[in-house]
Amino acid sequence: MPRPITKYARSEEWKPVTVIKVKKFLGLIFVTGIVRKPKLKLHWSTRGIFQTPIFPQTMSRNRLQLIQKYLHFNDNNAEGTNEDCLYKIRTILDTVVNNFRTNYIPDRARLVGGVVRDFVCITQAKLQSMAYYPFIRKTVKWPKEVFFYLIQCCLFNSYVTFSKNNPTSRKSFLDFMSDITENMIHTSDAVSSPSSSDEM
Repeated sequence: MPRPITKYARSEEWKPVTVIKVKKFLGLIFVTGIVRKPKLKLHWSTRGIFQTPIFPQTMSRNRLQLIQKYLHFNDNNAEGTNEDCLYKIRTILDTVVNNFRTNYIPDRARLVGGVVRDFVCITQAKLQSMAYYPFIRKTVKWPKEVFFYLIQCCLFNSYVTFSKNNPTSRKSFLDFMSDITENMIHTSDAVSSPSSSDEM
């Protein structure tokens, strides 16, 4: 039985979320994979050794945690009648998989004969770079954990496609991820309405 919402509960602070705020939220989640700390709250710490100004400048800790708490991808009311164990994340999963199939097709040469083994080894080596910048926290429930993992896969596949189309580029996955993150956090400010500041 759910606990009643008290007068001072964080849920009482909830405000509607815009697309811009979701981009900022995801941008900050990406930063937690680049700038790792033992606890999420330390990203908002005012102590010199912990300070990460981009977090308090972009969104309050309560705001980010509320968005993360209420982040849903399907109708919870369908739980009792749905036999799909992945129904909570099915919409996002199908979208991501379809986009992968449409936009990322390995070269034929990589899929022929003995080259397959080399391609698998190279791919596994590249995928290890994802492990260096994890932004998935163990405290997150499994549908959100799957969602964040899918987003991380999208980032990495985007990097692979970028590297393939720009063979002379020496940009690392970290640099690529940082560029995407900064774009999500900062460029949306230009189209943000003046009244949106009260939603931080």
